[in-house]
Amino acid sequence: MTMNNNHENDVLIRALEADAVAQSKGIIRAAEDAAAEMLRQAHAEAEAFEAERVGALQAGLERERGVRLSNARLLARAVCLKARQEAVEAVLEAACSCLCALPSSEHARLIRGLYDGLKAEWPFDEPPVVLVNPRDVALLRDYGVDARPDETVIVGVIFVAQDGKVRYVNTVASRLKMMRSGLVPMIDAALFSDAEQEG
Repeated sequence: MTMNNNHENDVLIRALEADAVAQSKGIIRAAEDAAAEMLRQAHAEAEAFEAERVGALQAGLERERGVRLSNARLLARAVCLKARQEAVEAVLEAACSCLCALPSSEHARLIRGLYDGLKAEWPFDEPPVVLVNPRDVALLRDYGVDARPDETVIVGVIFVAQDGKVRYVNTVASRLKMMRSGLVPMIDAALFSDAEQEG
């Protein structure tokens, strides 16, 4: 009976040991599964964080790129406008130079025409003092006008009231200045309309 009890005890102990081994294996497997899940979640969170960080960096870079492109476009536009303005001014200066360098017969007609235009606008009864460039004094004297030489008058005439308080200017430069607002768009269109259509 004692032997039988020992045998039963051995069987029971082995069964308990087998059960303990099986339970410990289950616990270890569950712990390993839980650790693997935690590791997977940690990787997923790290990847999500990295993706968010990369996304934020890309968004920042895109914003920076947009700002730089916008600034570059503004700068390019300013450079183009400045170049256009300089080209228009060069055309106006060239026109003034051409008018100032007319052959003598045309130059005389221009000076007399500027004189006649200003005379028609003179609002006072008393005659004006007529100022012209020294080289043009003879042109107006031959025309019957008592003109006085003035180095500051380039091509044209200036009328001054006898008391010196009123001055009327009619020179090539003053005419171009008066017509400038109308001439600039025309010159701009003539110079740059083809370039804009190509662009």
